[in-house]
Parts: sequence; structure tokens; C-alpha cells
Amino acid sequence: MFKNWTATLAAVKAALMRRGRSAEDAEDLMQEAWLRMATSPHALPAPEQAAYLMRTALNLAIDMHRLRAQRGEEVDVDNHTLVDSRADTEAEVLAAQKA
Repeated sequence: MFKNWTATLAAVKAALMRRGRSAEDAEDLMQEAWLRMATSPHALPAPEQAAYLMRTALNLAIDMHRLRAQRGEEVDVDNHTLVDSRADTEAEVLAAQKA
């Protein structure tokens, strides 16, 4: 039984990380999903527990993304280019010496 849960938790964490969650966020989301399953008033049959855990964790990840995007806490760096329009230090020193 323990090996099955180890594999299930590893699969959930990997799925969360493929969707852009950090390792720490993935751990937090897995824990929250596990707590929801453990405290659910309806007992799930064993074969459905892994699916419930995966679906709950992925839904929590979506909720986390929406919340962070709404607050402006999350920026997709891959889709942005940072440009420093200031002259480099050497150019500034040369300009100051000429003046």
C-alpha cells in the first residue's frame, strides 16, 4: 500500500510541477488535497482515492494561479523581455569625463 501512495504522490507532484508550480507549491497543494480527501464526509473506494487526489491538487493549482494573477503576484517571465535602456557604466563614465 505504501508504495502505491508513494507513486501516486510522486505523480501528483510531477503533474503540478509540469504545470508551472514550484516544488514547494506542489508540496503544499498535495498536502491540501490530501487533507480534503482525509476530512471528506464521504469515504471513497480505494481505486478512486488517487484520482480524487490528482484532480483536487490540479484544481487547487488553478485556484492558486488565479488568485496570484488577480493580486499581481505571478508573472510569466518566459513571455516577457526585460530591457535595461540605461547606458552601461563605461559609457556613463566616458560621458562624465568628456563633460
